[in-house]
Amino acid sequence: MERADQRVLSALAALQQNDDWPVVMDWLKESYLADANALLLTKDEVQTRWLQGSLQTLGNIIDLGERARKILHDKRS
Repeated sequence: MERADQRVLSALAALQQNDDWPVVMDWLKESYLADANALLLTKDEVQTRWLQGSLQTLGNIIDLGERARKILHDKRS
């Protein structure tokens, strides 16, 4: 996953104003927890790698989704 640029951060900050944004964030967090649980239970090496990648990606999206406004504000200061 590429680093989020100014456009992506601005889009995420704008989405935070949408009433449906918490629904999306909840879905992402539930998906993260489901993958984390699956990772604990799997014995398959390939599945383990896929789940690790999924967790990294979901974690990055969740983090950016929650901090986009702060990141933009800090860059402007």
